[in-house]
Amino acid sequence: MITVFRVFPTLIFPFVLYLLFLAGGAGALSSGHPPLLHFTMMSGAVVAINAADVVALAIVVCLSLDLGSASDTATSAIVHLCVDAALATVFLVLFLLLSAFGTTVFLLLTAAALLEFMVGGWIMVVSARRDVSYASGH
Repeated sequence: MITVFRVFPTLIFPFVLYLLFLAGGAGALSSGHPPLLHFTMMSGAVVAINAADVVALAIVVCLSLDLGSASDTATSAIVHLCVDAALATVFLVLFLLLSAFGTTVFLLLTAAALLEFMVGGWIMVVSARRDVSYASGH
């Protein structure tokens, strides 16, 4: 059961969040949509956070969590990398073919999925080389 969570890509969460905001209407993720939250800073500046900002923040957090575990060379990590590749492919196809996913926010999500796959694979290869060199005694 715990293995399922090791191969589960966390970028699914921003995708689900994107779908929830998209259900609120096509303009819910546009910059012209009213903010979900706003607050005034001590400097007097007003920070307004809209749905696109929430999804972008979720992307950054989830990407950080997944890249933090990329140095593992176990079988579950290899399966996770394969799932990341499939997820990046699905996101790219959605971005290119469906107008509801042709937004800047979804471009960020697609780029994050591709980045996670590429950087995760690179980190895994470097970690595997290190493990092999320690095992051979060099």
